Amino acid sequence: MTKKISSKKNCSKDDVDRNPIKGNEKLNNAVKNTYQILKQEIDLLTYEDSIERLDALIVELKKENISIDKLEDYYMKGKIYLQHCESILNDVEQSLIQIDPESLKD
Repeated sequence: MTKKISSKKNCSKDDVDRNPIKGNEKLNNAVKNTYQILKQEIDLLTYEDSIERLDALIVELKKENISIDKLEDYYMKGKIYLQHCESILNDVEQSLIQIDPESLKD
């Protein structure tokens, strides 16, 4: 009988015990898959929505009784929200830089 480490990770404790490298690869792949799915969902959000969700995560992180699993999830989501906001701001900045000042004159 194998014991699952966590329902969201796709390897058993026995896999990790027998072959730590193989177990870590499975964990890393699970994390990468979760990251990619979250990134795709977050990329559809507006800047304002991303900031709002990031603020909500910060409020949750300030609570004292947060589990390690939630802490890890919140960290990953927060990092993706922040990257998304920075990307949007960089895109806006680049488009502003490309505006020809002559075209703004009356």
